[in-house]
Amino acid sequence: MLLPNRARRRYRPWPSHSLGPSPGDVTIITVPAPKPWSPPQPPPPPTPDLIGYTVTCAETGEALGSVHSLHPGQGQPMLTVRGVTGASAAASRLLPHGTPVEHLVPWVPSIVARVDHAGRPSKAGYWYNQVTGRVSREAPELPTLIALADDGSEVLAEPREDVVMPSRGHLLAAGRYDLHYAAVMRGGGFSATAARLGLRPRRQGRGQWHGLGAAVAEFRAFMAGLGGDAARVLPSQAELLAGGRRDLVYALQKYGSAPLAAALGVARRSRGRGLVPPQAPWAEEG
Repeated sequence: MLLPNRARRRYRPWPSHSLGPSPGDVTIITVPAPKPWSPPQPPPPPTPDLIGYTVTCAETGEALGSVHSLHPGQGQPMLTVRGVTGASAAASRLLPHGTPVEHLVPWVPSIVARVDHAGRPSKAGYWYNQVTGRVSREAPELPTLIALADDGSEVLAEPREDVVMPSRGHLLAAGRYDLHYAAVMRGGGFSATAARLGLRPRRQGRGQWHGLGAAVAEFRAFMAGLGGDAARVLPSQAELLAGGRRDLVYALQKYGSAPLAAALGVARRSRGRGLVPPQAPWAEEG
């Protein structure tokens, strides 16, 4: 039996697009998987500007070439060195003498003996210690092996100023959570552990410059590595930044160049007066 048009319109179904989700629809929500935990990595060590400097090989004493680019990375800094093959390199690589080559060299003392700038003979070059952050214009004493007995036992000896307390980042990056736990939970902290071991911290933080004496001691250690006339003049902010010592830049800004130079007994640079000779030490306030 046919219904009137009005009745048929009354029971006409609604369009499918106007309906909400039907009971059979399933909504899938994707939750990203959590990232695996990894220990915090120490910041990359500061690298002074070495572009154009000549690199000397520690093993052969031969110049490898000049630094073309720097790659700080997370581990040891890498140097891209461009040059030509020398006599020893040509013999070992079966390359003609004078062939252009490019090296990717880790900047470590056991491989790179020193870096020199050919166009600046007055600045004969410098050495950078990645552990302590010390910059020196004089050749450092490399660690030596000292024989203790006939059984072949040896001990590694190195300068005392290069022996520092490892930081928290160094211990975690090396996977030595046991030493980190021992220093923090059992030893009373890194400062207390370093004092008990007779080691000095690797760096002084912004909150650790409590007195002028601490800043003077750090400046004296930094300037001792410069040698020559540079050790008798207070370093500028640019020289401190080139040596990777932002902590000493903060100390210089906090105490001022005049009190630091007077306490160290060295000259300082003045923008309008040139070199200012050493003056009497200032009395520390507070």
